[in-house]
Amino acid sequence: MAELTDVNILLIERIERIVEILQENSIKMGQLLAVHNEKLMKQDHTDGVLFEKIDSVHREVTRKADEIKKGCEKDIMLVDTRLRTMEKKNLVIIWRNRFSLLPCQCPRSKYSKEYYYSCSHRSS
Repeated sequence: MAELTDVNILLIERIERIVEILQENSIKMGQLLAVHNEKLMKQDHTDGVLFEKIDSVHREVTRKADEIKKGCEKDIMLVDTRLRTMEKKNLVIIWRNRFSLLPCQCPRSKYSKEYYYSCSHRSS
């Protein structure tokens, strides 16, 4: 019976060591989880800051692109207006040359409108 008591005492001591080791491991695991949780919180904060910066840059780029687009549209309209004016001037020049409506330098054209439009110098 003494042997059985010694075995029981050894078993109890071993179980107590196992419990102590489990308690120590549990404490260490809690500390590791706390550190990990703190790192995750810092990473979440960093992510939030980065996403805010990305959104800010996106808004700025969009605003600048809109400004550039408006400037380009304005320049295109100015060029278009200028081209239309030049086309009108060219058409007037062509029309005048085609229909000979430029003033004739012939001395007889001064006196008669009919002669002015039918002057022989105009056909050349």
